[in-house]
Amino acid sequence: MSHSPLFISPPKSLCILRLSAVGDVCHALAVVQHIQRHWPQTKLTWIVGKTEMGLLSGIEGVELVPYDKKSGWKGVWNLWMFLKNNQFDALLNMQTAFRASIISLGIQAKYKNWVWQKNVLEKGSGCCKSSSSRSGHAACARWFHGFCGLSRRATGENAFLAIGNF
Repeated sequence: MSHSPLFISPPKSLCILRLSAVGDVCHALAVVQHIQRHWPQTKLTWIVGKTEMGLLSGIEGVELVPYDKKSGWKGVWNLWMFLKNNQFDALLNMQTAFRASIISLGIQAKYKNWVWQKNVLEKGSGCCKSSSSRSGHAACARWFHGFCGLSRRATGENAFLAIGNF
């Protein structure tokens, strides 16, 4: 099944939502770096867990917004207030967790996309999980290339998989 790309030209801003699970955050980093290579002028904002923020603090070109899971509803409200003046072209919610879904409700974005794989809720949390890691990674690559409007032929689906080294 073929889908039209969401963007024909690079978006001005994207918000990435991947809060936690150190390994999953590292996998999401590969997607962020891929976006940076193909859309270097796009402003990236990444909402990330307080603990995982330390791992990502050296990444250039990405505004990191920490979220403390222990802060409860007050933390969600504070995050929404912090971001209230931002209008993103798209939100990439890369986490299949209730908390991330709630947070996404208060983020202003023209498009809201969720990266997920069939049966992800049954198989576990995280981006691109499936019963076969190879098929999960291929699904993630197909989704990302479709989202960006990039040709797998031009960029190479296998190159994307190697970048992530999942």
